[in-house]
Amino acid sequence: MNCNIQEYLGSGVVEEYCLGFLSPEQSEKFLRICSIYPQAKAYLMDVQESMQHIFQQHNKKAPARCKSVIRNSILANLQLESASLQGDHQLLDEFIPISRHSDCVRWEQLVEPIQPKENYKNVYLKSLFASNGQELTLIWAKQLIPEEVHSDVDESFLLLEGTVDCFIEEDIFHMKKGDFMRIPLGISHKIMVTSATPAKAILSRVQL
Repeated sequence: MNCNIQEYLGSGVVEEYCLGFLSPEQSEKFLRICSIYPQAKAYLMDVQESMQHIFQQHNKKAPARCKSVIRNSILANLQLESASLQGDHQLLDEFIPISRHSDCVRWEQLVEPIQPKENYKNVYLKSLFASNGQELTLIWAKQLIPEEVHSDVDESFLLLEGTVDCFIEEDIFHMKKGDFMRIPLGISHKIMVTSATPAKAILSRVQL
């Protein structure tokens, strides 16, 4: 276990324990490991203090849906960790939700083999998954993604390369690598690339 303790602690098990997601058997195993390995106990205390600090800083209790949001983010990153591109078309075999908690580095590693065609004009799209109203698309943009409005699609994106300005009506959001944006329904929006190199992102669209 010594050689794998850091990997074990980095798997999300500590956070899941703090949030009450582990089964009684898993919790017992985790506490036994904490009693054997000082670094595991120290890491647990750090996570507990961090969570407590966050809630105290905002002077309010965590909302009831907080646990489900964090739990879903953990599960999505576990999906991502084991994901691979399949076949000649380099597609995913399942939909992987993206969020502000998504592992940007892992997404970069996953889609690294995919490159846009040479000399595309402004925007290049590569479908990664499309089924049952759920889509994941790898997108490159050199200049502008024109203004649009969605009334029946939950659209979001995770920026992997470059910088962009996201215009949502009168608001402007300056985004860099690793930033996430969910587009509000029924609101006009457009994306302006601000970096010298093309912006690259994972685009998620879910039919409502």
